[in-house]
Amino acid sequence: RWLLLGAAVMYLVGVQLPTIVVNIPLNNGLQRLELDGLDEVALRDARGGFESRWTRWNAIRTVFACLASALLMALLLRI
Repeated sequence: RWLLLGAAVMYLVGVQLPTIVVNIPLNNGLQRLELDGLDEVALRDARGGFESRWTRWNAIRTVFACLASALLMALLLRI
């Protein structure tokens, strides 16, 4: 029971919450940009404001997804 609960909490808090709070708003902001109308400097600035934060939070989500998967696999081995 604790493995299942831990995996569920880890998935919700570590994967879904950052997706909703960080990654989706960043993606939406990127979609709102008129990329064809931006010059080289504006493109570089837009990428700089997006890429590092999105990549950091995507790595965090990946770690939590792996941990939640490991807990579920541990649960399967105990059944």
